[in-house]
Amino acid sequence: MLEKQEPESSSSSEEAQAVTPWVVSGNVDHEKVIEKFGCDRIDESLICVFDDSFDLANREAMDESAEWRRMFDCEAEKASKCNSELALENAALLSKIETLKQELEASRLKCRSREAPH
Repeated sequence: MLEKQEPESSSSSEEAQAVTPWVVSGNVDHEKVIEKFGCDRIDESLICVFDDSFDLANREAMDESAEWRRMFDCEAEKASKCNSELALENAALLSKIETLKQELEASRLKCRSREAPH
């Protein structure tokens, strides 16, 4: 695990540079950073590696996004079809209710006409 290091102070007249995993401040001398941390310079081949990695990550994200969109569209189509079927069923049931109301009223009138004195 990396330990948090305090920036080293510079005795020169330049502003002190601080480069740690947690702090970057001052006038950063990239040559000193490369020497101190033993890292490589960023060159064209390293940039190509980054570009390739970012391109791959971007393509994978786009593919995943397209797959999620396809699944969403499929589910939306199912829901729309279900809503249409429910609307038709609801209309059929309302029609049936209306028919039953009319039959009930006709039966009531028939019963009343039988009960009425002649």
